[in-house]
Amino acid sequence: MSEENVNVSAQEQEQEKVESFQPEPVKKEKAPLSGWKKIVAKVGIGCALATVLFTIIFIFTVGIDVTTTVGSESDVQSYDLFYYFESFEKTVKSIESNPNIDPLYALARIWSDCVGILATCALLVVTIIFCIIAAIKGIIAITKGTENNFFKFSAIVFASFFVFSNAFIAVNANAQIAPDASITVGLSSSAVTGLVLSGLFLLASFGCKVAVNFKDYVNKNTIMGIVGSCVKVVMAILITCLMVYSVTQTKGEVTIHNASFSIASSYANSESQKHADISTTALISGFIYIPLTIMMLASVINAATELDNLTKPVSLRMPIAVIVLSVLYMIFSMVTANMINELKNVSEYSATMPIVVVVLAIINLAGAIVMNVGNKKKAA
Repeated sequence: MSEENVNVSAQEQEQEKVESFQPEPVKKEKAPLSGWKKIVAKVGIGCALATVLFTIIFIFTVGIDVTTTVGSESDVQSYDLFYYFESFEKTVKSIESNPNIDPLYALARIWSDCVGILATCALLVVTIIFCIIAAIKGIIAITKGTENNFFKFSAIVFASFFVFSNAFIAVNANAQIAPDASITVGLSSSAVTGLVLSGLFLLASFGCKVAVNFKDYVNKNTIMGIVGSCVKVVMAILITCLMVYSVTQTKGEVTIHNASFSIASSYANSESQKHADISTTALISGFIYIPLTIMMLASVINAATELDNLTKPVSLRMPIAVIVLSVLYMIFSMVTANMINELKNVSEYSATMPIVVVVLAIINLAGAIVMNVGNKKKAA
């Protein structure tokens, strides 16, 4: 080996040693809050804790309200949180006492009750677990004045309460609307009150975060993040609310929205092939509703927590998965509606809500793309 090569090698080794001893860049830490910012920050944590508190209080008021309205008069028949457990018990007893019961009808009823029980358990277990975590983090944040993602966990609490409450009602969701009268099977009014209060306090908590860190949230680098994230939040909420309906009947001035499971039970008759086909396709759309609900829970959580960091790139996999599941839900809902039209020789039935859900899912994807475009501009 030549002397020149030895010198070059020695210089390279020396350079590597110098580079290896380069000090790491020091991360800039935010100065401690003081004055009005400190007060507003604590108010924001208090609002996040209020979200958790109202969720804990109102989660046990979740139920079903059957509201009949004629003119200015209305009548409400209510069923509590454990309705599906009682319904399952009655269904099993009915099957045992009636050996001639239609097997397809029995399957549809059992499946509907099981989905309702699953939604009830998920609502209680998942929501309460995150309520405990959020409460602990909120208390630590307000006493020690530290940032520990309390807003993120409060957002998860609200998302769980909201999505699983809609899943709870999805089994029997129904709305019959006429000019002078209406019959709706929906979420109990007390649960709706709890959702509104929890959502408002969560929004107030976010407002306090924006006020304290105004320059971090409102600048040229985050404007597209704000727009995209807000679009995702609104779309996720609308999709969750509307996807409980599968088939819509429009007859003159009367509009009736039905859930998949209700249709499956109504047309469950194994002696009639057409009825059996309708019930089966409705059950399939009900099967699709379950993973779609899980995806919407994740979407609502992501959309809410992304507000905490508007310049962080977001994955497009979840919005695309929501579109795929929404399209499948729409297809089987459309097949179900067309089968009913053929059976009754009418053209009154359609998959209006699932079509709207697909459109909203596409807009949800657009919101994620807008966020990522803004992030790329910032990086550039």
